[in-house]
Amino acid sequence: FFLCILSDSMSHSDASEHTHSGVPNVFNPESNLFKLCILVGACFLTFGSYYCYDIVGALSSVLLNPFYDINNTQESFLYAVYSLPNTVLPFFGGLLVDKYLGVKFGGILFGGLVFAGQVIWATSAFFPTSGGFYLAIFGRFIFGLGGESLSVTQSAYCGKWFHKNQLGTAFGITLAFARIGSAINFLITPFLGNESVGLALWFGVLTCFVSVLFSFQLAFFDWRGEKVKPPSTAESDVIHFKDILQFRYTLWFLIGVCVLFYISVFVWLQNAVAYFVFAYEISNNRMQVE
Repeated sequence: FFLCILSDSMSHSDASEHTHSGVPNVFNPESNLFKLCILVGACFLTFGSYYCYDIVGALSSVLLNPFYDINNTQESFLYAVYSLPNTVLPFFGGLLVDKYLGVKFGGILFGGLVFAGQVIWATSAFFPTSGGFYLAIFGRFIFGLGGESLSVTQSAYCGKWFHKNQLGTAFGITLAFARIGSAINFLITPFLGNESVGLALWFGVLTCFVSVLFSFQLAFFDWRGEKVKPPSTAESDVIHFKDILQFRYTLWFLIGVCVLFYISVFVWLQNAVAYFVFAYEISNNRMQVE
């Protein structure tokens, strides 16, 4: 946020720095600098959630099972309690953002749920074998209430402030940055987990806190941007559930591809570390890097 303002002040003279009746260029929705600030904020908005989502896979059963004194089936619940609600929650999250909360409060709310859920899970590390696992399950559930809906809010920010010919690039950058969060998790978490599982979990809390900060940054820029360019008051088309029957077959093919991709790749990520550790006697740290 501050780098954006600093960049604006350094790259523009006083004569050209203000547009729209004295509004700084950094808050002008038509300027590239404003869009850059929105893009940076949108990237970090979901960084924490993507980082923490795969902490389970990065720690793997090698570290988690003895820490909580659980078996593989119980460990899989840490993914299940996140995934099952999110088969329907993003729809309602999108509805809340569109009709009731708006992107500003939606981002703060869902980012807060992600942060709170990770804090609850990290707190379970203080008493892992004395009910801590059940607290971890509860934390992952709260985390899931905000996780995918936060991604919906991220897309809403991009759709609101980027032109149609810029949306593909904006979505691509935010998705790539989210996957960077996952990659960093697989590199860092095993080393932290070998020192202390609690340390790995609390580092995840830090990444979620960073995302919460950027949810406020985005809300601020959205508020300033609307002062210059108020949102359209034109009524949008009403969407009915029966419209689903009119979707083209190509869309259903794309949905099928995405489902099969998630089934194969993410289930593999959950179990790959433990598999290679036991099958090839590779150390947990080395497995994450490879």
